[in-house]
Amino acid sequence: MNIKNESQPELSFRFTPKTSLNFDIMCNITQAPKRYKSNLSLLIIMKNFNWKKHLVECMDSTLFCALSTIENGRTWTCPVLFAYDEKFNLYFISMLNSKHMQNIEKDEQVSVAVYSTKFGVDDDVFGIQMVGKAKVLPKNEVERAYEIYHKRKFPEANLLKQQLHKTMLKLMKKWKFVKIAPIEIHYFDTRFFDEERQIVPKEVYK
Repeated sequence: MNIKNESQPELSFRFTPKTSLNFDIMCNITQAPKRYKSNLSLLIIMKNFNWKKHLVECMDSTLFCALSTIENGRTWTCPVLFAYDEKFNLYFISMLNSKHMQNIEKDEQVSVAVYSTKFGVDDDVFGIQMVGKAKVLPKNEVERAYEIYHKRKFPEANLLKQQLHKTMLKLMKKWKFVKIAPIEIHYFDTRFFDEERQIVPKEVYK
């Protein structure tokens, strides 16, 4: 007796977020990652993903970022202690004679990676990769950079200590604040997107 082997109909889901995300979330049941097969509610979570919440979580997971600058077509990467504002502009302070500062003076294009190293081998991981424009701040923009930077670097310091530190830095003319304005932000988070890096919508940081 011949038994007709009919395959099950292919099920697919497609969500296009109202917030005009730069990606469409598509899932084919037969090809989706195992974590999505067992928990399809993640697809609904991604539809209304809280970008700002998770970008802040990543920023707050570490004090340092990896900064890459350009010199004659070659890249130079170094760690810097950074702070950030509500638009995810990054701020750091360095000596003018450092290699990355000299590179920025010649070419404002930079890239940044923000990630924590506290994850275990089998843990979920998240991180940020950013392309941006860097500039050494003029005097009329330094005060706000001070406030943002010192609040992050010395969260427990009293006001007097912060003021003393700011005064010392003002006297050290070789040190300058730099602001990095994001052009494009990519977000990686295995808790939600498995191994797929996502482009963050510009309205989140513009």
